[in-house]
Amino acid sequence: MRALKVIAVALLIPLAAFAIHALCWRPYQCEMVKHAAQRDLFAIFNLPPTLRVITKARSRIGELQPCLAVSPTDIDLYMTVAGLDRVLGRLDHASEMYAKALTYDRRPELYLNLGLLQLEMNQRDQAFANLIRACLFNMDFINEIPNLDDRAAVLAAVHAQQGRPSTPTVTPPAQPTVTPPRTQP
Repeated sequence: MRALKVIAVALLIPLAAFAIHALCWRPYQCEMVKHAAQRDLFAIFNLPPTLRVITKARSRIGELQPCLAVSPTDIDLYMTVAGLDRVLGRLDHASEMYAKALTYDRRPELYLNLGLLQLEMNQRDQAFANLIRACLFNMDFINEIPNLDDRAAVLAAVHAQQGRPSTPTVTPPAQPTVTPPRTQP
């Protein structure tokens, strides 16, 4: 009987170590990789595509790919990979990453980023649909649309869906009121 307990303990120790590695250590490592990749993405997103920028983006995507298998529902991973793909000019793959993220969550920033990307790709109908969804969630996103004509079109569509007039109407007051200045007694 004692030998059976020793065998059971000998089998449980590697199983527990594997469980700790798979359920705790790998997700923790991926979280650290994700944060480092997000910092790099914010630093390089608007830079010209130099060799350093391209190398950094490719390196970070390579580090994030295994993390997608470890945490397949982590929306921030998909958004970070999509942003790095945009830096590399891989717009189709970035669009796929945003679409994949939307299967797990319906965040307004996903719709915004996908819509802005689709504008870049000249997919205007899909872009407007996604930008309208984003602005229905958060009207501040309207300021993220770079082209003023596109911004006006999205704003008009959002107002139409909300049942408001597309341009605000200003009504003058009926009679101006004048208050006399106060005098000291």
